[in-house]
Amino acid sequence: MRFNKFKMSLIQNSQNAERQRGCFFADDFLTRASVEANNGTVSGTPQFGGGMVLNGTTDYVTYNVIAKSPVGSQFSAVVWFNPNFEANEDVLRRLFLTTTGFSVAKTQSALNNTLRIVMAGGVVGDIPYATYSPYWNTGRINRLAVTSTSGNTSVWLNGVQVLTGSATAWAFTSISDLYVGSGAAGANLFKGTIHGIRLFDRKLDNNEALSYSNGSVYSYKSQSVVNLPMRMAQHDIANARSLDISGYGNHAAWTAGVTAPTKRTQHPGYYFDGANSLMQIPSSASNTFGNGTTDTPFSISFWSKMDSVTAFRAVYKRQSPGNAEYQLGVASSNIFWNCFDQSSGGYIGRQSVYALSNHLKQPTHIVGTYDGSSTNAGMKFYIDAVQRDTANSTAGSYTAMENTGVPITIGKFSTGYAQGDIWDVEIYPTELTQMQVADLYTSGQLTLNRI
Repeated sequence: MRFNKFKMSLIQNSQNAERQRGCFFADDFLTRASVEANNGTVSGTPQFGGGMVLNGTTDYVTYNVIAKSPVGSQFSAVVWFNPNFEANEDVLRRLFLTTTGFSVAKTQSALNNTLRIVMAGGVVGDIPYATYSPYWNTGRINRLAVTSTSGNTSVWLNGVQVLTGSATAWAFTSISDLYVGSGAAGANLFKGTIHGIRLFDRKLDNNEALSYSNGSVYSYKSQSVVNLPMRMAQHDIANARSLDISGYGNHAAWTAGVTAPTKRTQHPGYYFDGANSLMQIPSSASNTFGNGTTDTPFSISFWSKMDSVTAFRAVYKRQSPGNAEYQLGVASSNIFWNCFDQSSGGYIGRQSVYALSNHLKQPTHIVGTYDGSSTNAGMKFYIDAVQRDTANSTAGSYTAMENTGVPITIGKFSTGYAQGDIWDVEIYPTELTQMQVADLYTSGQLTLNRI
């Protein structure tokens, strides 16, 4: 298979996180030259600049060096487009087509103006006009996300799921030629602007597809309620704290009677001695995610370099004995990610038997996500952007967390401490998607590589 020019497109047009999640083709149609450098052949005279403007009669692009044979029948596509036609126009307009039969098109009246989804030459979904047209934006940006594995295809348009789990089976065949804004040989041409396209060799999960379709994939970065980079710029030695830059004032202080964590000067973070050093963030409404009746989604992210994985206590809104809300840390060489119901004494969570010793003394990114559903299944954790939770960590009955007033402690729980470095502690009031976790991981790697 030919990949030389094809790989260049990934470097130029997709994000690191997208490549980690299986993006194998991307273009943003910035200029004719950039499309041609991406091994595209331009037909007609489309205009470029912030997208590719197609006239609906002669304009389209063909890519001839795409070759992809992923394991199993899985495929996802994301397209940003601005149609200069109504959804009930009596013309078949195709967004893209591969010669091996992967396609998205808005059909003509004879086919009831459906939004047709084709996988490997077979129709897996004809989305009715009445279903998708209320969310169709004529003359404005549309974001479409298609996720599919054989027997399970779903589609989102502008933040609304318009096809849910189509059970039609299909068998993968290698993707070769790709037409954007056209069917094969210039048929069924698109009229309007196509701003970008991404193709993936796997089925993105529902939250990832939703975030693409509502334009929020990377907006999470501005939503943190705790953001502790732990660089020198945030090292507030006069007030014995590391400054939070989220805007919520969740600064992390080293308290009287404990050894201050050692500030690293050549790289981010603090060294925690495994015996007496810790930081604390006062409890606040911004870092509390349950009211005793219901929970709300949240996620915790941090980087570490663990000198010991026996009991690396990272982020604990919990005291021993005493009140508890949530925790993400290491005990007995396993990660535990838990939420606690203070009233009942029960808890939910996930744990792992993954060998953390593989990460000893290595920069390691750990993220816990929770969808607020009050179930174990709503909790996941990732190590270096790979989901690693394998079993439930649960006891008693669980309704919801509640605001106990207990501070967030970084570096200690009970008699256990963290021994090693911690930096980039972040808490988000959302359930991060796997794409967003990958984005945090890859951006963190880039930061480390620049140091």
